[in-house]
Amino acid sequence: MLLFLGLLLACGGLFAQSGQVFPDRGLDGLSWNEFVRQAERQYPVRFFYDADSIPDFTVHVSSDSSTLEQILIRNLKPLKLHFNIDKSGNIFVTKNRQLQTNFPEGFFQSPEKKRQDLKAGSRDNTA
Repeated sequence: MLLFLGLLLACGGLFAQSGQVFPDRGLDGLSWNEFVRQAERQYPVRFFYDADSIPDFTVHVSSDSSTLEQILIRNLKPLKLHFNIDKSGNIFVTKNRQLQTNFPEGFFQSPEKKRQDLKAGSRDNTA
């Protein structure tokens, strides 16, 4: 148990119950590329992006209580860059469109099940 706690603290990541990362201000003032390297080294995240589509800029971390998501919003939005974080900590940064990293509800249902659900729904509406 102590070993596990030691590893968790050594990782440097502090997580809320939702699994969000709260980076420290040590990432403030880094270039984008260095920010990505440090974040991937210190936290259980992995960035995916086209380096040619992201300009060289300095990342600003305003406070220790900011989540990684808030930091990315604040720094990427003015550049018209989008990002999405999946449940595994993969961060996809794109220029023109935000990627959808999960499937819509019922995506894997068989066509027959979808038809049954639609029929049941239309019966509920007519009653």
